[in-house]
Amino acid sequence: MSEQQASSNEPLRVDTDLMRLAIGRLEKLADRLQSAGKQLQDASDAAGECWGNDKTGKQFYSQYQQPHDQVIQAAEGGGKVLYDSTEQVAAMVRAFESSEHDAAATGNSLSSGMQPG
Repeated sequence: MSEQQASSNEPLRVDTDLMRLAIGRLEKLADRLQSAGKQLQDASDAAGECWGNDKTGKQFYSQYQQPHDQVIQAAEGGGKVLYDSTEQVAAMVRAFESSEHDAAATGNSLSSGMQPG
């Protein structure tokens, strides 16, 4: 767990272990979302054009196509956003841990310099 001083003189506590757990969960959610979009696209492709080539079929398709495509794009885009978020959270974890390590090293250096000689 990383702890940093906030501007209000209250320490900022960051549970990096919990953040790592969240990264794994976000990745799983991204996988599931992208998989759902792919399954929908595959099922649609397998079903083929199930509407007729008459006026009613064309009217159905004109109402169906855009929402269908939007759902698939949302699943793909949502999965990508979640993957990007996992990378950003991982970078935050690394930054917090690096800051904590640097602070500890500085503290150790200061305290060893203050010991009587």
